[in-house]
Amino acid sequence: MKIVLLRSLALCGLARCASAQNANGAAGSIIETANPGFEGAYTTVASSSDAPTDKGIIKGAIASGWGDNSNWADVDVEYARETVNPHRGQASQKIVVKRVTSGAVQFVQNVPLRKGRIHVWKLWMRGRPGTSVTLSIRQAGAPYAEYATQTASLAAEWQEFRVFGAIPEDTGGFLMVRATSPQTLWIDDSTLQDLTRAASDAPARSGNMLAGGGSFEAGMPFGWSVRFEGDQGFRPQDPRPRIETATAAVGQKSLRCDLPAGADARISSPLLGFNFGREHTLSFWAKARVPDTTLQATIEKAFGGGVTLGTQWKRYTMTTKLPFLPYTQLRFQVPQTTTGNTVWLDGVQLEERAEASPGYIAPEPVELSLQLPQPGHVLLDNEPGLVRLGVAGRLAAGARLRLSVADLAGKSVAVPAVALPATSFALPAMNNRRGTWKLRAQVVDAGGKAISAPYELVWARLPRPKNIDPQRSYFGLHLPLSQNYFDIARRIGVRRTRLHDTSMVGKWSIAEPERDRFQFFDVGIDMAQRSGIAVLGMLDGAPRWTTTRPREGYWGIWNIPDQPGALDRWDNYVRRVVGHFKGRIDSWEIWNEPWGAWWLASENPNATPQLYGELSRRAYTVAKTVNPQVSILGIDTYPGSTWTNLVLPHAGPKYFDGFSFHEYNDAVFGGPNPIPSLRRREFIEAQAKFGQPKPLWNTEGGLFGVGSWLASETGGMPVTQQPAYIVRYDVTHMAAGIHATYLYALHTDPTLGDIQTATSEYDRSVKPILAARAVLASMVDGLGAPVRSELVKGVDLYTYPGGRTSVLWSYDGEKHSLRVPRGVRVLDVWGNTLPEAATISVGVEPIYFVR
Repeated sequence: MKIVLLRSLALCGLARCASAQNANGAAGSIIETANPGFEGAYTTVASSSDAPTDKGIIKGAIASGWGDNSNWADVDVEYARETVNPHRGQASQKIVVKRVTSGAVQFVQNVPLRKGRIHVWKLWMRGRPGTSVTLSIRQAGAPYAEYATQTASLAAEWQEFRVFGAIPEDTGGFLMVRATSPQTLWIDDSTLQDLTRAASDAPARSGNMLAGGGSFEAGMPFGWSVRFEGDQGFRPQDPRPRIETATAAVGQKSLRCDLPAGADARISSPLLGFNFGREHTLSFWAKARVPDTTLQATIEKAFGGGVTLGTQWKRYTMTTKLPFLPYTQLRFQVPQTTTGNTVWLDGVQLEERAEASPGYIAPEPVELSLQLPQPGHVLLDNEPGLVRLGVAGRLAAGARLRLSVADLAGKSVAVPAVALPATSFALPAMNNRRGTWKLRAQVVDAGGKAISAPYELVWARLPRPKNIDPQRSYFGLHLPLSQNYFDIARRIGVRRTRLHDTSMVGKWSIAEPERDRFQFFDVGIDMAQRSGIAVLGMLDGAPRWTTTRPREGYWGIWNIPDQPGALDRWDNYVRRVVGHFKGRIDSWEIWNEPWGAWWLASENPNATPQLYGELSRRAYTVAKTVNPQVSILGIDTYPGSTWTNLVLPHAGPKYFDGFSFHEYNDAVFGGPNPIPSLRRREFIEAQAKFGQPKPLWNTEGGLFGVGSWLASETGGMPVTQQPAYIVRYDVTHMAAGIHATYLYALHTDPTLGDIQTATSEYDRSVKPILAARAVLASMVDGLGAPVRSELVKGVDLYTYPGGRTSVLWSYDGEKHSLRVPRGVRVLDVWGNTLPEAATISVGVEPIYFVR
C-alpha cells in the first residue's frame, strides 16, 4: 500500500496547537450551514419501520438539514431527537450505533467546498467514555478525498472538537461524523468557519521558535528525524544521521547526513506552533561534500524554496507570511546522486520577523537529548533500561533533570530527579509491570525553573516472544530489510515480512531493470533468514522496457507487461528470481493490489483480468518447476471488490496455493459475525465456483491512521484505543482461519506525528498497536484457530486449542460482569495479572483467561 495524502494539511485538537489556540480571535467568517443547532423539525429516516437497507438497518429521526450516508454499509443505527441535556437550545441529535458489521455509520451534511479556502469545523459532542468517532471534511462523491480528519475521544460531558482543512479543489463536500463501533453519542452546535484570510491576534513571539534548538550541541533534539529513501530501500545499509564534532557553523557540533549512492534524505523538525497571518523568517547554515548540491527547504504546507549548497558553511534565509495552519514543520530535502553525498546542517531557527537576526539564537539556555538503545524502545521482562543523556549549555550548581512518567491512560507520576552533570540514568521499573510508558524529562535549575525544552521518550515493557518456526507463525509485518528493524520485529513477536514498498527486493523492475541484466540484493534476505524472519516475496512490477505505456516515479515500478514477447520475458524473470532465492524465499505473491493503482486499467487498456490470469498461470507453472516446494499466493483482492469475480475465471484455485486479500479497516471487530468471518465466507464461496478453495492470507492491512503518543494532535486512532483494536483484529482473523496477517507497516523513520500507516514513532519506538500485538503473539502464536463462544450476552470469548488460553471482550460497548472460572488467572491486555476476584468486569479492551 502507498498512502497518497489527499488532505492539504494535518489536523489537531486545539489544546496542544499554539497557532490554533488563537483561532477564536482570528478574523475568520462564519459559513452558513443548515440547522447548526439541531433545533426545529426532525425528519423520519425512510427505513424507520425496521425494514433493512441493502445491508443494514437505519431508522429514527434526524435533524433537518442533516442526513445519514450509511446505506452502503452493514450497520444498525437509530437516530433520535434528544431534549435532555442538550449543549445549548432545546435539542441535540442522539445517535445509537448498535452494530457495525462492515463499513461505517456516516452522519453528514452537504456543503459546497471551494478551492484555496481554509476551513475549521467546530462541533460539540458527548458520549460513552472510552469511545470515539472520526470527524472529517471530505469530498461527497468519488474519489471521496479527505481534506481534514480528526479522531474525537468522547466523554460523558460536552466537549468541543475541531478539524482544520485546506481545500484543493471546487467540489461538493460533506461534514461527516463517522462511527465504526457500537456506541451512543450526542451532537450539538455545529459551526463551519473560513480562516483563509485570518490573522492571529496573539502577542508577537520573540527569538527562535524551534523548541529544543537547532544547533545539535547535545545531540538530536526532541522531534528531529532524518529519513533516507531511494535505492537504499533495496539494500540493508540503514544509514543514520550522526552528530558531527569536527565541523560546525554554530557552537561545536552539527548534524551530519551521509547519503549512500542512489539515496535522498529528508530532514524534519518537531511540530511548530506560530502566529498565522504574519511574516516569519527561516534561517539555517548548511554545506555539502558534493558542490552545487540543491537543498529544498520548506516550511511545511506553507512555503518552500531551493538553495544551492557549496562545500563551505553558508547561511541561508527565507521569509514568508504564514497562512493559518494548526502547526507546521521544517523540512530539508536532499536529492540523491549516483556517487553519494554528505550534507551538514546547523543553526536552524524560525523567527516571527521580516528578516533573520544577525546570529543564531538559542531558544533555551540548555539543550537536551535522550537515547534508549534497545531496538524499538522495547524492554523485555526483567531487562533494565539505561537512557543515554546529552546536555549542552551552562549548568549552575543544583541543576537537575526533572522526570515524570505517564501511562497510556494519562496518569502521571513523578520519579526521582537526576543530578547533573550526568551521562545516563536508569528508566523507572514501574513495578515490573508490562505496558507502554512515556517519560518526560526537562532540565531545571536549583530553584526548579525550567532551563531546557522538555524531551519525551516512549518505551514498552513486554513479555519475551515465543521461539517458534516462522512458518507456523501468524504474525507478519511490513519491514525494511535492515538489522535494526529485524531486531525490533523479533522483540515484538513478528516472524514474517512481505517485500512490498518497505523493501522492494525481487520485483521485476528492480531485479531486471534492463533486458537480461539481473541484479539480486542478497544481503537483506540473508539477514532476514539469520534473524528468523520468513519472507513473502512479490512477483510484480514490470520494468519500463516491457510496456507500451511506461509510468513515472513511484508508480514506474509497476508497469504493465504488454510489449510483444513480454509474457515470455515474465517467465524468464520468474524462473531467475524464484530459482535464485530458493530456500530463502519460498512463498511468492502475484502482484500487489491489481484491483487498484498498481495495475490501473484506466491508464492502460491492456491491464485486464485476462492478462493478470495469464501472468498468474505462467508464474505458478514456472515457479513450481524451479522450486517444487514454493507456495504461490494469488488474486490479492479486496473485500467487496469486483476484481475477485473478474479474475477467478482466468486464474482459479488450481493456479495458487493461497488466496491473498487486504483488510484495511478502522472498525473494532467483534460480535457473532465479525468482519473476518464474513471475509472468509466471501472468499471461500468465490473460490469454490472454480475449484477447491485454498487457505486465506491477509497480506496487507491494519489502520490508515495510527495515532502518535508523542504528537497526538496529528490525529489517527488514539493510542488508548490501539490495544483493543489490534488484539480484536488479530484474534477474529485467526478464528476465521486466516493463515497469516502482515500488518502495514513499520516504515523507515517517519517524521514526528506521522500517522499514515506508521506503527512506530519518529525515533523507531513502537506505538501501542505493536506493543499490544506483541503480548498477544507471546501467548497464542502457533496455537491454531480459536473458537468463539458467548458465556454472557455481549461478550466474545475466544478459546485457543488446548483450552489453556482465552481472549474476551465486550462487543456491544457495554461493561459486563462475568464470573471467573475456577483455576483461571485473569490478565489485562498487557499480560499483567489482575487481582483475584470471583467476578470480572469485561469492557471493550480485551483481557485474557489463562489456565
